[in-house]
Amino acid sequence: MSVTLQAILEEFSKLLPKLIPVLFGMALVVFFWGLARFVWSTSQTGKAEGKGILLWGVVGLFVAASIWGIVTLVHELFGVEANRTPQAPEVPKYQ
Repeated sequence: MSVTLQAILEEFSKLLPKLIPVLFGMALVVFFWGLARFVWSTSQTGKAEGKGILLWGVVGLFVAASIWGIVTLVHELFGVEANRTPQAPEVPKYQ
């Protein structure tokens, strides 16, 4: 069984649209977990840990939104259609 680069790219292009909502969901859970720790904590160390978790949740949301935006930008700028494998250019034969 030979695995080609085209087959790998096809599988990755199928996986990416499913991965972005998972990243958003995970970042949102982390954000709300940090918010809950910050609000319900009574000690200063607990509040500091909550702030740190909140920060990482915001960073995760930013990264997920950036990936989504970059993919959308590439689709629109280069006219790449969704679920379509790009074809490599061919060199015309010399006659």
